Amino acid sequence: MPSSPTVGVIGLPEFADALRTIGFRVITDDSFRAAATAISRALSEGPFPVISSTLDEAGFEPWVKATPRKSEGLYLLRVNPQVTVPAVDGLTVLEPPVTVNDLLPLLGFASITDPLGDITVHAVAAPEPPPAAPSLLQPIAKATPPMPTPAPVQTPAVADDIFDVKQAVPPSLSPVQPVRVEREPEPAPAYVAPEVPAAPVAPPAYVVPAPAPEPYRAPQSVPAPQPAYTPVPPTPQPHYEPAPVTRETSYTDGLFAVPTPDTPYGRGQKAEVLAVLASKGGVTKTTTALMLAQAAGTAGLRVIVIDANRGQGNGVRTSLR
Repeated sequence: MPSSPTVGVIGLPEFADALRTIGFRVITDDSFRAAATAISRALSEGPFPVISSTLDEAGFEPWVKATPRKSEGLYLLRVNPQVTVPAVDGLTVLEPPVTVNDLLPLLGFASITDPLGDITVHAVAAPEPPPAAPSLLQPIAKATPPMPTPAPVQTPAVADDIFDVKQAVPPSLSPVQPVRVEREPEPAPAYVAPEVPAAPVAPPAYVVPAPAPEPYRAPQSVPAPQPAYTPVPPTPQPHYEPAPVTRETSYTDGLFAVPTPDTPYGRGQKAEVLAVLASKGGVTKTTTALMLAQAAGTAGLRVIVIDANRGQGNGVRTSLR
C-alpha cells in the first residue's frame, strides 16, 4: 500500500485538520518553535512541501530563509501583513483569502468537491489606531455681526385738502406665465439574470496519493570482463644445430687490404720492421704508419709503433685519440 504524502504546516490549524482528513501525513505542532523543530527532523528523512502563515515570532525570518533549500517548496500565507517577508528562491507568497483547493494544485494534487476544499484562511485585520486625544485648544465662536437698523423716515405732511391728493394707481399686473417642469425619466428596470439550473453535485472525491518512489538500491558490483581469448602456451620449437660453414679463402691485393687468418704466409715471408720515411713534413707519414699497424693488428700480429721523428713531439699519441 503506498504511503501517504507528507506536508508540514505551521500556524494554520484548520488547514492541518483538513489535509489530515483528506489523507495527508501532516507534520505540525501548537507553537512555532515546536512545529519548526518537528518539520526540521522530518526533512532529514526526505524533502516535502511546507505551508506556513506569516508569524511575528523570534527566529521566523531565518527559518523562512533556510527552509526552501531543504524542502520541496515553502508556501507562505500573508495572514499578518505587518510581518516582513524576505525574498528567497523557492518561496511562494499567497495573499489571503486562500482555500484548501487553492493549495492542492500547488502540492501536486487535484482539487476536491468535498466541503473540506472550501475551508478558507483570511488575513488578520490591522488594528485600528487609538482615538486621538482631545485638543486643549478650543476655537472661539464667531460673533454674529449686528444687523443695521434702518433710519427713520419722516412722514409727509398731510395736505389741507384731502381731495387734492392724487393716489397712485398700481400698474396692472402682467399675467403669470406658467413654468414648464421637465419630468424626470423613469429609471430603467434592473437587470435580472436568468435562472440557471444548478449543476448536480458530484459525490465527494478523495485524493488518491501518488505511488511512493522506489527505494534507492546500491548498484551491484560489476563482474570483471572476460578476456577476449584464452592465452595458449607457446609450442616448443625443435632445436636445430647450424651446419658448419666452410669459409672460402679470399686474396686481396693492395697495401690496405686486411688479410684473413687463411692467408698463406710463410715464416720467411713476414717482415719484422716496416719503416715509413719521407724527407718532407705533412705527407701522411704518421697516418700511413698507423694504418699499417692497424692492418697488422687485425691480422693477429703484435705491433709496436716507434716515432723516430724528434721534431714532431707527440704526433702518434695525438693521432690515436
